[in-house]
Amino acid sequence: MTPAFGFTIRATALEPAEPGSIEAAFADAELGLSLADLHQVRPRAAHSDNDPAPDPARIRIQSAYLHTPVLEAFDAVLHVPTSTVADRLTNM
Repeated sequence: MTPAFGFTIRATALEPAEPGSIEAAFADAELGLSLADLHQVRPRAAHSDNDPAPDPARIRIQSAYLHTPVLEAFDAVLHVPTSTVADRLTNM
């Protein structure tokens, strides 16, 4: 029998985005549904003294956070502020 892989789909209420997360950056910018091309941000990552904002250090994966330097780890991030689970899902 082949082992199952993947993740569980479950309706889960999420807490507000943690400070220092990419989700908090999207929320602060009030962008709604949007795509961030992180290639354009990387040159800025060598912060100047005029840039007090730290780079995001975590990204939400389902209902938990992965602590990683987001600008280095990802090429782009799609921000979906709201999602829902379909009422009728079947196992495949």
